[in-house]
Amino acid sequence: MNISDAKKHYICGTKIDITPYVGGEDEFIEMREPTIEEYTRATTGKKRMGEDEAAFAACNKMFPDCMMRSSLINDKGDALTGKEVLDFLGESYSGFTNIIKTWLDSFPFSQVQQKKEK
Repeated sequence: MNISDAKKHYICGTKIDITPYVGGEDEFIEMREPTIEEYTRATTGKKRMGEDEAAFAACNKMFPDCMMRSSLINDKGDALTGKEVLDFLGESYSGFTNIIKTWLDSFPFSQVQQKKEK
């Protein structure tokens, strides 16, 4: 198999419905899982935080790079960058926390971990 074809299926991506948080119709963000490098960079220095705090801080840091696309646009009609979407979604702790949880739950290792816990 060609490596470029394999990469399309190897990296986990997920489309998250954000309509309940922003209104409108069919609003979404598409996220991919972080690379090992991104995860390592995001979690460095987080050892003293609680596990949940460290995970949330890491996700917050990785979010802009892992966002593949979004339906959100600015007033000029241009697509928002990952950082702009993060800044917007970060205005609601509960909304952003739910979006992060949906993103994390979409990773294949989350499904494997859930099976192990049963």
